[in-house]
Amino acid sequence: MSPPTQTIAPGQVARLLSAETIGPVALALFAYAGQIKLSPLLSWLPVDLTLLLGLVVAAAVVTSRLQGGPTRGAVAIPISLLAVLQLGLVQSSFEGYAFTKVTTLWTFTALSMLAPFYVLRKEEQRKLFLGSLVALALIIAVVTIISPTHTSTFTNVAVFEGTNTIGTARMAGTGVVICFILMLAAHTSAWKRLMLAVATVVLVGITLGAGSRGPFLAIGLGVLAALLTSPVFNRIRGRALVAAAILGGAAVAWVASSNSDGVARVFDFLAGQEDTSSQTRYFFWSKSLDYIGSLPAGIGWGNFARLPGMAVYADANGAIYPHNIILETFVEGGWLIGIAVLLYLIVSIVRVSWFSIDATSAAIYALLVFSTFNAMVSGDINDNRLLWILLSCAWLVKSPRAAPSERAVLANTGSPNG
Repeated sequence: MSPPTQTIAPGQVARLLSAETIGPVALALFAYAGQIKLSPLLSWLPVDLTLLLGLVVAAAVVTSRLQGGPTRGAVAIPISLLAVLQLGLVQSSFEGYAFTKVTTLWTFTALSMLAPFYVLRKEEQRKLFLGSLVALALIIAVVTIISPTHTSTFTNVAVFEGTNTIGTARMAGTGVVICFILMLAAHTSAWKRLMLAVATVVLVGITLGAGSRGPFLAIGLGVLAALLTSPVFNRIRGRALVAAAILGGAAVAWVASSNSDGVARVFDFLAGQEDTSSQTRYFFWSKSLDYIGSLPAGIGWGNFARLPGMAVYADANGAIYPHNIILETFVEGGWLIGIAVLLYLIVSIVRVSWFSIDATSAAIYALLVFSTFNAMVSGDINDNRLLWILLSCAWLVKSPRAAPSERAVLANTGSPNG
């Protein structure tokens, strides 16, 4: 007698394809769309991937608002920050890179700041968002292992085709942070912990193999911050630290034996050696610090090249920035914008650290520290899309002091006050 055939009810299909599930997945892909859209695997797409995913996320936001009602009142925080960021428009030249930067800031970056309050308002949606980031990281890892792209003919540094060392390391590092925290904090079976451990080791290998120093250091800071301060580890902190040290050490030792130029580049940096890339960043940071005090209103969004001696470092479109989001906002936006962004970062990190009472919120906390460090060493304000998403998630994590009934409301519909 043949076993009964399992069928999927139409209602289940509708739920899988609903805005509640499509939104978190699209937002996760949107976070790294700029890194993956140049891959030959996506060359068949007739439209720009960032634009396509942005439209999907925007549609999910509208649907969530219509079906789920108002979101949490904390959405006023990023809205207020966006209003303050407009002060940087006064001095902007709106030419070349400056124009692109301004338009991207008030479209894709603004969407990254606001969308989480609608498409990640439920805990299940935040879990799906994290799971989608892990899935993307694993896909990047598999493709990089099977068909690696080398940054030059003189090195075996392996990256995902279509992106660079930083992009590959950031995407893989994102998966490392999530898997590491879930493995240690989630209430799950032994075999699932084993799967997470294996995924962690593989992704550490991809991160180190890409040879980008920032994401590797960011992994350590993110995981360590969560292990040391997250309430979810209060009862198992010692064991979690030991387990993290063993697994992390084993992963790094295994990768170090691979004779990878990427691994050697990271280890050389940790040993104190500097290359042209790090020296250039130090110069940009020093130049920024020299001029912040004399630019209370900023030099304008996208105008970093107008500082004395900086134009020579810009590309044909005039793109150049400090590779540090705090210095960038102070120099280009002015003191008020710089202070606002700095306070937003600090308060958001502190809040999610206090309220990370479960594996999901702890993963968000660790990932926020990871993304913040990355934003301090590479990219401009628009390149760090994941950071803006996670900063909003920090205000969606429910308070451990909330009454059970209130916590249920916050998890499912947002603030009881709308």
